[in-house]
Amino acid sequence: MRAPSANPGMVLDEVGAFDSTGNVNVHSAYRSGGKVTPSPPSASSQGQPAPGSQKSTNVGASRKSGVFKWSKAPSEGGNSASESPKKGARNEFNANLRDSAVKVAVVVRPRLASEKQTKECVTVADAATVVVAARQNAAATDLANNSESSFQMDRAYHLNTVEVERQLFDELVQPIVDRVLTGFNGTVFAYGQTGSGKTFTMGTAASAAHMKTPKNHVGVIPRVVSSIFSGLPELKTRYSVSIWVEYVEIYADEIRDLLRSSDTPRAGTLVAIRESPARGTYIEGAERRSVQSEADVGDALEDGNARRAVGVHNLNEASSRSHALFTLHVEQRLLPTAPLGAGCHRFLRTKLHLVDLAGSERAKETGASGQTFSEGVQINKGLSALGNVISALTEVKRRPHIPYRDSKLTRLLQDSLGGNSETLMLACVGPTIPARDQTLNTLRYAARARNIHNHVGVTKYSADEEIAALRAALAEREAFIGQLQQQLATASPGATPMTGPQKLQQRVPNAKVAAPPNAKAGTPPPSSHGRNSRPGSSGNSTLSRASPAFR
Repeated sequence: MRAPSANPGMVLDEVGAFDSTGNVNVHSAYRSGGKVTPSPPSASSQGQPAPGSQKSTNVGASRKSGVFKWSKAPSEGGNSASESPKKGARNEFNANLRDSAVKVAVVVRPRLASEKQTKECVTVADAATVVVAARQNAAATDLANNSESSFQMDRAYHLNTVEVERQLFDELVQPIVDRVLTGFNGTVFAYGQTGSGKTFTMGTAASAAHMKTPKNHVGVIPRVVSSIFSGLPELKTRYSVSIWVEYVEIYADEIRDLLRSSDTPRAGTLVAIRESPARGTYIEGAERRSVQSEADVGDALEDGNARRAVGVHNLNEASSRSHALFTLHVEQRLLPTAPLGAGCHRFLRTKLHLVDLAGSERAKETGASGQTFSEGVQINKGLSALGNVISALTEVKRRPHIPYRDSKLTRLLQDSLGGNSETLMLACVGPTIPARDQTLNTLRYAARARNIHNHVGVTKYSADEEIAALRAALAEREAFIGQLQQQLATASPGATPMTGPQKLQQRVPNAKVAAPPNAKAGTPPPSSHGRNSRPGSSGNSTLSRASPAFR
């Protein structure tokens, strides 16, 4: 049973973030289906839960000995099915579409140098709980601000050390990477106010040099790339693997390819969104750059970042003026020499979206004007459309129409929200008192997203693509056999070349073959140098369709 949406009448403020309509524990209402009520007054100004306050149950996350495990949302009976993805366990996830809740983690950035004299109002109370303190000097009748708010997500981190960054990756991002390599799509996206540390958390500004410094703060993207390439040698023992990257931005509701320059300086080429039953939603015309190493990925990031739109305002000296989508496309093809085991697939095509959303803004806080103001309006329109999609997906009676087409951003994230993808949302917040209102808006936004359920399954080639790939695989096998034949002829200069049926017998020991047209009944086929030749095979025999080589 889907939990009801809290505050159905909640409106968007001037910048597209959810407006404060009361200091409430939104998460409890969503998860329990109960009535939204204000949290009790705080007994502590240090961000600790008030005595006697009732914490909401952290559904979807289970911890044992401090280790977080991904798990499904509970069934109507309240039982949750825990899943612990194992790296490289390719056969464990080849199943039909299954339900997968969007995971949400809160990431509290450390204070900036300019904020050292500013008090904090956000506390990470435990591994999954964030507490926002009451506003100072709030009136007793001001229910929206005179008490603290507690939000319980799947995970909560204070991103103040490299160890915490590594922990975030290992607990939440690594399982998605593993699933991408086993046939599932994945998405990691960062949302938050401008200046809340989204680009820092995602590592969107990383370069080739950052890819080689995992001991430093590098962000999600470099760690994802390092994980994928470190696992390739083992993967390539059974699969031929190809990796491409794609890097686009959504600026003023237009999609720009950041890997291809345009006539406009420091700008990417405009591209379009397309949809097809086989490929789903994709970007037509965007460059897919083949990458062979971590350094290649770093070079692609640098090239794209040189064209990405950035600006300056009161809250951020290097504010992203666009939503950035960096996508890793992975295609795998079973090698001719590898056995096709149960549950394995000959061909897999997956993608991993790594998304750095532009920050929500209030013009009166940013001091924006002119072009910067217009950019802020467009940014907030996209975020508003994203909020509408999240609301539609989490209503008790899900709408028959989900407004994905209201913006380019929501169209590109259609598979990630309610579609075929393992999805993680990183809700980035600032720790200080001036950011309190926007922090609450971000956490309410995240609480809604946590109730979205995707339907994930293995992503394979379409029928036409699989036929083409099978033909290519057959040609590859024939070339491989030709090489072996040449080696055999070189090793035995006087050897008689094998016929087609003899080649087949050498490849498939138990296969029965038809006798040559000029052979008499009962005459064995010509001898060969293959160890698996079968003299005496009947001339009326035919190739068995159940031959393992053709399954």
